[in-house]
Amino acid sequence: MAALSYKKLTGNQWVKKKDIVLANFVGGVAWGLGSVIGATIFVAVLVWILNLLGLFDFVKDYFPRSSYTGIRLFNGS
Repeated sequence: MAALSYKKLTGNQWVKKKDIVLANFVGGVAWGLGSVIGATIFVAVLVWILNLLGLFDFVKDYFPRSSYTGIRLFNGS
């Protein structure tokens, strides 16, 4: 058993430490970005479904629909 675990530990002896760190960093960034994008999509779909059911009607009181568009507001007209 000890020989097996030693063999496992030395399995990457020909790979540079820099390459391992870089691969782990890129994998971590990809995992984090995927988690954020996935959670955003999940929450957006959940809120959309709850809005279709009429559970977010109280939001309309705080943000009434305006006749001005963002372009008009930024142009000053």
